[in-house]
Parts: sequence; structure tokens; C-alpha cells
Amino acid sequence: MKPEKITLKNFGPFNGTHIVDFTTLGDIFLIYGKTGAGKTSIFDAIAYALYGNIPGGRKGLIKEMRSHFADETEESAVELIFSLANKRYRIRRALPTERTNKKTGKITDVPETLTLEKDAAGIWKDYGNANKSEVKEAILNLIGLSLDEFSRIVLLPQGEFAQFLKQTSSARKQVLAKLFPMERYTQVIASARDLAWEAEARLKVKETSINELQARYDPSLYDESLLTISTGIQEGRTQRQHFLDLYSKQSRICEQAKVVTEKATALIQAKKDHENYAADKEKIATKEETLVLAKKAAPLLFRIEQRNDLMSQQEAGALELQKTTERQEEAETALTELKEKQATIALCKTEKETLLLQQQNLSIAVGIAKAILKETEKLTETKKSLKTLRETIADKTRESTVLNTKLEELTEPISHLEERTEKKETIEKKLHYARQLQDLSAEFSRQTLAVTAHSGAAEKTATRLNQATTDLSIARAELQDSIAERERNRMEHLAATIAESLTPGTPCPVCGSAEHPQPALRATDAFDTADRIEAKERQCQKLETSIEIIKEEITTQKANLNTAKEREYETREKIAVLMSLQEKSTELEPPTPSEAAEYLKNASQEMQEAVNALTQSQKALREAEIIRKRRATFSGESEKTTQELEAISQTLAELKTTIAINTTRYKETFQQDSIPDPAFAEEALEICKSRLLELDGKIRVFEARFEAAKINSAKLSERKKQLEQASNSLKTQTEIVLAELSESCIKSGFSDAIAVTNAARETFEIERLEKEIAEWKKGYENTKTEAARLSEEITAWKGPDLKTAEQELNVLATKLSQVEALLEEKNKELSSLESLNNQWITLEKEREKQSKDAGVLVALSQDLTGVNSEKLSFDAWILGTYLEEITAYANTRLERISDGRYRIQVNNSYKKGNNLTGLDLEILDAYTGKTRPTGTLSGGETFMASISLALGLADSIQARSGGIQLDAVFIDEGFGSLDETTLEKAIGILDEIRGHRMVGIISHVPELRSRIPSRIEITKTQTGSTISQGEIV
Repeated sequence: MKPEKITLKNFGPFNGTHIVDFTTLGDIFLIYGKTGAGKTSIFDAIAYALYGNIPGGRKGLIKEMRSHFADETEESAVELIFSLANKRYRIRRALPTERTNKKTGKITDVPETLTLEKDAAGIWKDYGNANKSEVKEAILNLIGLSLDEFSRIVLLPQGEFAQFLKQTSSARKQVLAKLFPMERYTQVIASARDLAWEAEARLKVKETSINELQARYDPSLYDESLLTISTGIQEGRTQRQHFLDLYSKQSRICEQAKVVTEKATALIQAKKDHENYAADKEKIATKEETLVLAKKAAPLLFRIEQRNDLMSQQEAGALELQKTTERQEEAETALTELKEKQATIALCKTEKETLLLQQQNLSIAVGIAKAILKETEKLTETKKSLKTLRETIADKTRESTVLNTKLEELTEPISHLEERTEKKETIEKKLHYARQLQDLSAEFSRQTLAVTAHSGAAEKTATRLNQATTDLSIARAELQDSIAERERNRMEHLAATIAESLTPGTPCPVCGSAEHPQPALRATDAFDTADRIEAKERQCQKLETSIEIIKEEITTQKANLNTAKEREYETREKIAVLMSLQEKSTELEPPTPSEAAEYLKNASQEMQEAVNALTQSQKALREAEIIRKRRATFSGESEKTTQELEAISQTLAELKTTIAINTTRYKETFQQDSIPDPAFAEEALEICKSRLLELDGKIRVFEARFEAAKINSAKLSERKKQLEQASNSLKTQTEIVLAELSESCIKSGFSDAIAVTNAARETFEIERLEKEIAEWKKGYENTKTEAARLSEEITAWKGPDLKTAEQELNVLATKLSQVEALLEEKNKELSSLESLNNQWITLEKEREKQSKDAGVLVALSQDLTGVNSEKLSFDAWILGTYLEEITAYANTRLERISDGRYRIQVNNSYKKGNNLTGLDLEILDAYTGKTRPTGTLSGGETFMASISLALGLADSIQARSGGIQLDAVFIDEGFGSLDETTLEKAIGILDEIRGHRMVGIISHVPELRSRIPSRIEITKTQTGSTISQGEIV
């Protein structure tokens, strides 16, 4: 990633908009200004644009980065344009803020906004999805570094690498773990530790379960307990069957006694029901009498209903006759009023005939008026066209003069077109060569560093091999000594055994002497010689294995070194071939990246100038061709314009004649003194039509109403006659029906129609009375019969009463329950015994398996966490290899800047298993040949070591991650502690890397301003800081 331009808007100490164009500053530049002016804020802005956060102690205080000089309504934002893998990207990120509503005083949060765009042939287009989280992820994927990695590799803040250089092993371990991919290794350690803990926990739980079970159950007593419980269960089952038989017999007796008791209760109820039926005998007689009268009145009800219906019809007819008479009188009055209006309607008809004639004349006049208006409008348009055509002729005459002048001006650039085309092609080849040369030069520089790093690593591994070989020789010598000592001890043991068997005066079986002044004694060694020999043998085996591993590492490192040298040689050859084609020589040395970049810059400038000149000639040629075509069309257009002018003049004369003729015809259509303007003729016609419609409607309405009135009057007269006839007929029928009804009442035994109505009942009432009488008779007989039957059955029962039978049954039930309880208890004891025995067997099998699994997992966890013979944890060993690689890259620069005096090396204590100091760094001083802690370095020496370490870290990460491109590095302070010579060497190292990286330096050192001409100056003012940039000559 290489920044090209950054725009700061109300960010940090900067008020308003400020732009830093890195492309105009060269590959190395200085940022200079007073303390607090805002030098570091430029790099804070770069970090914020990429990650939405800033590094260092202000991390997380994004809202505070908004300029305090800016107005509340103004936006705070950062826009960064950068290049990556020959592609350009633009990020714009606006800071989150708060806004206060001036009316309500309410404070609302304005969230951060973020956009990412890609340059597509000079046009910025959205890159990926507009979703903010997806844009953030896209940026991280492009850069390939987290904020912490970016701040330690690309942005080097004040003193952070000096701090890293002097940190403790544990603190340095945390930093390295963030920079290198340690997640897999730490996950392996954590997973192994968790699995071991879980396995031990499961085993402990299982053992606890077994102990708890042993407190309740003894497996050795299982067979004896099983026999005792089974015998008790069999006895209980025999007793239960005996009581079940007795209980079943007594239950049948209770059921029979219960039936007899229920029959006695039913007998009492039957007698009571029979007495109730006998009490209702008089009520039933009354209902029978009512039923007889209702049946006699039923045939007479039809006559009464017929009489009532005729009388209702007679009343309704009289009422309708009265209303019809009133309506007939009203209709006669309305007809008389309409006859009086017939004279007025006659006048309306006369006016209608006059208006119809006038409408015909107006229709003819409207047609003529429309023709006059249309031709008048056409006449006006024709006059406008004539004027426009004359103006067009004048414009074309002037344009022809301008074109002739322009054509003469374009002659000179057109004449150089061929020459400029050839020059552009030549420079284009040169630019292509320069780009290839720059890429190859940068690749050659990286490969040279890789060769140096691999060479240093191989030397260190060779030293380790020598040390291991020496240790093996010493261990083998110690092993031989131990074997010899074991032989001596064996002989001494035999001598002591013989000495213990000697008695005074008895000859010695070895020397034959009867005196034994100094008998041999047994050795009292604290350690068995065999154990020491075994330990030495294990040590020799480990050293031999270690030597084999180191030899394999040497083979691999040599192969890597040879591969790096081959790549370096191939790149050198490619550069030589490329330069021979351009310079016509094969003895030229590969240029430095800065020389190649300068050559590319000059070629690009020449290319731009050639393209601008060629574009000018091509543009002139195209313009000349357009002018010639335009002039060629002028002659044809001039003749056509003249013909159009004559045609329009003729049309104008014809229109005037036609308008005069139509005006005369229009006036002739009116036979009155007032002739309307042709524009209003159509309006007069509409007024005439409207009046005609009004008159026609009025006449039609009158005629319809008059006809309807005559018809209505005739209908009402006829209806009145019909109603009078119907009334007379109903009166005669009513008198006949009344006579027949009186005669029928007397025959049925009723005094009059009222008596018949009182005796009559509805059909459902008659049916209800019949049903009640029949049900009473049936219930009366049934209760009498049922009482007799129950009395006979009760007398026939000879057994005990219900209470006595139930008492005997309860005694048997109690005895049966006691036997059932004893039997259930025995079954529970058997079930519990079987369950406990099964649990014991299962738990023992599970404990045995879990014990074996836990042993394996605990051993693995201890090996990975450092609880091993080497006392070395897995992650410490991995980070140690990373740190050795970093120091290898760093030493290629530190040795040059310190004139070969200093080298950074990893303290080998991590190989001895001390986790707390496993990542310690130390300085090897070539002047003394000794190492010393990094904390003993002076300020200048610390800077040299820390800058070398920082650049070495960047080289290591870039070498391990092929997708990450580190095309820029920014260094914040640190140069003030260097003397003039060391400062010159430090600038030389930075000058070396600027060929393929942009280098930005923040410093107050005056000497840097004279050595680095390109610079950015930050000036602090009372209204905010300002930025100025350029090259100081």
C-alpha cells in the first residue's frame, strides 16, 4: 500500500480543508513543525481512513479528533487515495459527531460514513457493496494488516520499537503474538489444556460416584441378599392369593345385600308415588271435562273466523273509497291549472321555429370563420418563417468567414503530426523499459536482502550444530566414565560381600590370609550407577536426535539460500538483458531502486509531453476535416435557402387573397346589421343552441304533465265506481254468515259465539290435555303393580344385612393390604439390589476407560504448556523462531549502520526452557566479542537498533505473506540522538529502501532539513494548523 494523496477536513488541529500530495514529494521526505502543530495527525488520518481508529494512547477517542476550530455544522472527514498492486483506490470516511437542534435544543448523534472506490480508467467507481461492514472488510482484505500490525510495520510511532527492543520476554511475547499468526498454536495449547482438565474432571466425578455407591452397596453380599429377598417374595405371593379368594366370596355376598337394600328403598318410593297419583284424581276429572267442550267448539271456530274476516274487509273497503274520492278531486284541480298554461306554451313553440332558422345560418358562418382564422394564423407563421430564413442566410455568411480563418490557424500543428507520432512511439518504448527496469530493480533488492537473511540463519544453525556436537562428545565421555565407575562398583560390591563372610582366624578365599585388618566396605552412593548410565544414554540419544534435526535444518537452509541466490542471479540476468537492449552494453551494473524510479519518472514526464503534443496535432487534424466538410455543405444549402425564400413569398401572397374572399362570404351569411367578429361566431352559435334546448325541454315537460293529468283523473273515477260495488256485496255476505253462526251455536249447546270462543282450545293444548290424562292413568297402575312386586322379592332374601356383610369385607381388605405392602417392599428391595449392582458394573467400566484417556490428555497438555523435560512451551518455541528471522533481517542493516560492530541476537535461554526469558534480545558487540543486554545501549545506539528491527520486522512479514505489499514506511522522531556520522548512515539505509518504498520522517533535527529537500511543514496558528509542502532547493 502506497499513499498518493490525503485530504483532511476539520481533522485534529487542522481547520478547513488541507491536502497532502505524496506523489510530488519523491520517495523520501521530511515532516517538520513545532511540538503540537499536528505532524503526527497526518499519520493518524491515514490510520483513521483505513481502520476507522487511530493508534497509540488516543485509540478509541475518534470523536475527539474532530477539529475544535470547526463550526458544529461543518463536516469532519478524511479522504485517502492510495495505490496497491498497480491499482488505485479512494477511501472517504467522515467522523461521527453530535448535532444540536437550534429550535428544540435536542442533541442527535450523526454516525460515521464510509465509502471505498476504485479507479477504473480515470473514473472512480464503488468497490464492492455499499454496506458499511462489508466495506470495512474489503479494506482489511486489501491492506492485509490489522491496525496494530499497521502501526508497528508501516507507521512507526515515537519510541515504540525502542520500547520493543528493551521489553521483557513476556511483554515482547504479547507484541509478537499480535504480529504473527499464533492463533492456531494458542488454540492447540488451549484445546489440549481444556481436554485434559475435562478428562480429569470427568474421572474425578466418576470416582466420586463410585465412592458414594460403595457407602450404600457392598457387591460381595449380592448373592446372599438376592436369595433372602426372593424367598420373602414367594411367601408373600402365597398369602396374597389366600386372602384374594376370601375377599372375592365376601364381595359377592355384599353385592346381594346391597341389591335387597336398594329394593326396600324402591318399595317406599313406589308407595309414595302411588299416593301422589291418587291425590291428583279430581284434577284429572276437570281436565277431561275441559277436553270435551274444546272438541265441541272446534267445528264452530271456522264460522266465527269467516264472520270476522268479512267485517275486516268491509272496514278496509270503506277507508279506501274515502281516500280515492279525495285523490280524484286533487287530479281534477291539477288538470284545470295546466289548461290555463297552454297559451304560454304556444308562444314558446313560435320562438323555437325562429331560432332553428337562425341556427342554420350561424352554422354556415362558423365554418367560414374557422377558415379565416386558420388562414390568418398561417399568414402570421409564414411571415415569421420569412424573417428567420433571412437571418439564417446572414448567419451562414458570417460563419463561412470564421471557418476560413480557423482553417489557416490549424495548418501549422497538422504539419508536425507525423513527426510527433514517431516521437511518441519511441518514448513509449522507453517508458515500458523503465517500468520493467523499476520492477526488476525492486525485486533484485528484495532478493539480495533474502540471500543475506538466509546466509545469517545458516551461520547461526551451523554454530548450533557445533555446540550440539561438542555437547554430544562431552556426554559420551561422561557415559564412558559412568560405565567404568559401574565396573569399579561391581568389584567393590564383590569384595564387600566376601568381607562380610570373613571371620577372624579363617583364611581369606582370595588372598589366603587369616588376618583381616581392613576388610572391604560397601559403597553408599546416593544414586545408583545404572540410573546415571541410563540418564547419560538418554542425554546422548536426545543430542543425537537434535544433531540430526539441526542437520536437516542446515540442509533446508542451504537449499533456501541456493534458491535465493538463483533467483537473485536470474533477476540480475534479466536486468542485464534489459539494459543491453537499451544501452547497447552488457557490462552495466543493476541500478538501485531509487535510480530506476528516477529513470521512470523522467520517462513518464517525456511521455506526457509527447502525448500532449501528439494530441494537439490530432485534434487540429480532426477540426480541419470538420471545417472542410462544413464549407462543402454551404454551397448546396445556399441554393436551397434561396428556393425556400421564393416559395414562402408566393405562399404569403396566396394567403392574403384567400382571406379577403372568405371575409366577404362571412358577411353575406348575416341578414342583420350587427355582424359578430369571426372569432366570436362559434360562441353565438352555442348561445342559439342553448336557448333552443331550453325551449324544447320546457315544451316537452308541459305536454308530458298535461297528458299524465288526464290519464290519472280517468283512472281514479273508474276505481271509485269499483269500490262502491264491492262494499255493497260484502254487506250482503256478512248478514248471511251471522245468521248461520247463531243457528250452529244453539245446536252445539253454546249460548252465543262468545261462549264458543271461551271453550275453544288450540290443537297443541288439546293434545297436551289428552297426553296428561293418559300418563296419569298409566302411572297410577304402574306404581301399584311395582309396589306389590318389590314387597314379594324382599320377603324372599334370607342372608345378612348390608352393614354386617360390609364389616366382614373391610376386615379381609385390611389383611390383604398388609400382605400387598409387604410384597411391594420386597419387590422394591429386589429392584434396588439389581439397580445398585448394575450401576457398580457400569461405573467400574467407565472409570477404567476414563482413567486411560485422562492419562494421555494430561501428558499432551503438560508437553505443550512447558511441563516437560525441556521446560519449553509450544508457543514460546514458535515465537522464538519468528524472532530469530526478524533479527536476521534486522542485522543486515544494523551491521552497516554500526560499521559492523553490533548484531541483535535472541538469547538462547529459551532453548534451556526458561519461559519467562525465552524471547530476550541481546546485543553482540564485535569490538569486545561479548554480548550485553539491550538496555545498556545509548540513545543513538538504541535508535540504530530499533529502526533496523522495525525494518527487519517489515521484511519478515512481507517475505512470509506474499499478498501483503508494504510500499511505504513512516518514522516518527528518534534522529535527534544520533551523531553526524551515524545520522548519515541511517539516512543511507532509508535511502536504500526508498527505491521500492516511500519513506516519511518526522523530526526536529535541523540537519535532516538540509539533507532531505522534499518536506511538509506544519505551522501552528491561533485559528488552527496549516500544511505547506514542496522541495527546498
